[in-house]
Amino acid sequence: MPPAPLLRVCQLGVHLLGEGGKILPVLLDVSFQIQPGEILGLLGESGCGKTTLALALLGLLPPGRFRIDGSVQLRGRELLSLPESRLEPIRGAQISLVFQDPLAALNPVLRVQTQLQEAAGQSGIAAAELCAMVDLPSSPRILKAYAHQLSGGERQRVVLALALARRPALVVADEPFTALDAPRVVELARLFMRLAEKLGTAFLVVSHSPGVLAGIASRVLVMYGGRLVEWGPADAVLAKPLDPYTVALLASVGLAAIAGEPPGLAARARGCPFEPRCPDRLEPCAARMPAECMPEERHYVRCFKYGG
Repeated sequence: MPPAPLLRVCQLGVHLLGEGGKILPVLLDVSFQIQPGEILGLLGESGCGKTTLALALLGLLPPGRFRIDGSVQLRGRELLSLPESRLEPIRGAQISLVFQDPLAALNPVLRVQTQLQEAAGQSGIAAAELCAMVDLPSSPRILKAYAHQLSGGERQRVVLALALARRPALVVADEPFTALDAPRVVELARLFMRLAEKLGTAFLVVSHSPGVLAGIASRVLVMYGGRLVEWGPADAVLAKPLDPYTVALLASVGLAAIAGEPPGLAARARGCPFEPRCPDRLEPCAARMPAECMPEERHYVRCFKYGG
């Protein structure tokens, strides 16, 4: 029997509560699982809902501005129904988040050593040990530095060390490779793989770069317009994509731009969100969202070309 999922997300929906009673969908019917020690990739353009999903998993969306439906279970425990007082101890200890901008995530008036010590809390892990865990020298230059005195790659590793300080089972990394040059991207990608193998930590890596996810993720989810449109083994999804959006997204890496613009929030409840830009659109595409189907083993897609 396969192991029980570490994280199980079922029919997650996130709606923005706008002015005048307007309710705008941001995420719709998002379902997936993460196994212990797995690196799962989440791929999509900017604005498709990737960061909203990351924040929703940790209960970090303001309740007065968002309505959240569905289920998020960590080790079988439902998170969405927990009050803040019971959810806060879970953050960092069981599930943690690496924010997209490490400079904004770090405290500008505290030295690195102080922030690492505070994050470790009662775990007993020393700041030098956390630095070693993320391949960062535990030298006075690093430990005594403020965030602005570090390079982008060093800041990203400090933020990762903070996320790992209490040895969580799952780390959600939101665009961790943004603003890094190619050699630093390769180094950080390899670090994620070593941490998953050595610590047994699972990672949800959010990215708009299919090349990076191809090298580290075992499975990939593709998101567009707040929905998952394709998912499966990384080699299948990225080498032989099925959904027209995934095909266009991978082609855009070679500078073949996708015609049109992503849908706004008001358009996300009608039909397939990619229909206005899709060269393969069919008659039912504008009327309703296709159901998921599995044209190939463990390779799922939401597209009328394959049934749905």
